[in-house]
Amino acid sequence: MVLLSSSACRRLGLGISLVLLPIFAISAVVATQRAPPSFVDERRLPLTEAEAEAKRKAEEQALEKAKQEERRLAAEAEAKRKAEEQALEKAKQEERRLAAEAEAKRKAEEQALEKAKQEERRLAAEAAEAKRKAEEQAQEKAKQEERRLATEAAEAKRKAEEQAQEKAKQEERRLATEADAKRKAEEQAQEKAKQEERRQQAAVVAPTIAAGGAAARSVAECGNDKIAAQAIPGGRFKIEIEAPCRANQSFVIQYGQFVFQRQFDTAGRGTAIVDLFQGKDPPLSLQFADGKRQSVSPEAVDLRGLSKVAVVWQAAVNLDLHAYEYSTLPGTKGHVWVRSPSSADTALAETQSTKRGRGFLSTSDDGRGSGDKVEVYTFWHHDEQQSGVVATALDYESRGDQPGGDVCGSGPQASVAFETILITPFGRVSRERGSIAAAPCGVQLSGNNRFMEDAVPDISAKR
Repeated sequence: MVLLSSSACRRLGLGISLVLLPIFAISAVVATQRAPPSFVDERRLPLTEAEAEAKRKAEEQALEKAKQEERRLAAEAEAKRKAEEQALEKAKQEERRLAAEAEAKRKAEEQALEKAKQEERRLAAEAAEAKRKAEEQAQEKAKQEERRLATEAAEAKRKAEEQAQEKAKQEERRLATEADAKRKAEEQAQEKAKQEERRQQAAVVAPTIAAGGAAARSVAECGNDKIAAQAIPGGRFKIEIEAPCRANQSFVIQYGQFVFQRQFDTAGRGTAIVDLFQGKDPPLSLQFADGKRQSVSPEAVDLRGLSKVAVVWQAAVNLDLHAYEYSTLPGTKGHVWVRSPSSADTALAETQSTKRGRGFLSTSDDGRGSGDKVEVYTFWHHDEQQSGVVATALDYESRGDQPGGDVCGSGPQASVAFETILITPFGRVSRERGSIAAAPCGVQLSGNNRFMEDAVPDISAKR
């Protein structure tokens, strides 16, 4: 259905009027050409066939012309509508183009702003990283200087102590020489007096010889010491000795350059656990009071997947090794030390279940025995672990947090020398010697002043 505007309707009415006007004119002409009636009759006479036909044709022509006009006007209206639609579509296209340009401009501005922000962040990160590295370098330099001074102080003190000890030994040797000369003179005088007494006591010589023979047999039996050794989890070696003739005697375990003293019980049984914190290369042997030595092979010990860090010292004081697994806080799970040592079985089970390495205090020492003292932390690695650190610290437990007496100031145990050994799963061994600097007496110690974080190397959890 075509709808026409008001102006189109007016034009259409005018066209119809123009078409009908000739028809009316023809009707008038036909009426005037008829012969006047012979009489006057107000009723109108019917048209002739020619008139009716002419009228019909005129009306058809007028109607056709009106239809043509109507179609023309409708075509004009449709053309105008299409033109208006085209103009509207063109306007919308222009509007979309301008919107697209505005959007592109906005995105370009956002990209430029984001790029500027990224550059700003990059520069800030570079500045922060440079500052951090500079601070770390400064701190490391300060620590190195502190360690150097501490080492120099410890070395100077050691040399002074060695000189004093050497002087004391010389004096002791002089006095011993004089005492020995005096003793020999007294023995010679006594020997003459005893010769007669021995002659008179000849009757009791046989029992004395018999007793001496029993003693000789007892010593001979010590040649049959029963020594059993077996590997135990955590890179350790358990040695069990049965030697009844050595009851209450001490024996020595020599592992590389370190010497550890142990004791037989009243039945002559001795047990020792050797922690292979230097690996299996250093020689391992036992030495008994009568001078007998026995080599022991640690080849059966499994060190695969293990790291160990050890602290060795000689002074008769107690040092405690602390391990903080994955930066754990003191006193929480993962803080391993003598009062929370964990165990080989627990550490291995947690490593396998969590796929994160765990460790335990495999050897502890309170510093009361003779020979070298050692504490060892052993860490089980997991093959799939890619990160993580076990931090360490060393505590001079005998000194505590408020030093006094021999362990402070210029006391004989104010400064303690020690050595650290780190062995990795690949068998690489690193050593470092250090010294705990003397602390003033009565001064409260806390933080790194007591728990020395730089004294012992950390362990990387990644193999």
